[in-house]
Amino acid sequence: MNLTGDPEHQGILSRYGYDAWLWVTIRRGAIRTGSHAGEATCYVRLDGQEVGFLSAHQMMTHSGQLPADGTVMLAHIPNSSDDRNRHRWRLRIQLPEGDAENASDSDVP
Repeated sequence: MNLTGDPEHQGILSRYGYDAWLWVTIRRGAIRTGSHAGEATCYVRLDGQEVGFLSAHQMMTHSGQLPADGTVMLAHIPNSSDDRNRHRWRLRIQLPEGDAENASDSDVP
């Protein structure tokens, strides 16, 4: 699953390069701005720096899979030709399929 907010953190992600596998920490919180401000999310940190968060829809789908007190997870910076051409680094965290019954189409950004 791709994170929201990773475009603001290209510096730290680019240091690892494409196709890097990393350990990140996940902590629960609330979305700070935008139309979903105040809704639950999980913030992702790499090397102690926040690098993105789960969208409101992703959080609703996966909240049951994430411990309340946070966790360490495996993450990946994909190696795609589109990303290389754009000089963009995305971070994906690995989660099992979510609970589709709890997801609402009206919450899709």
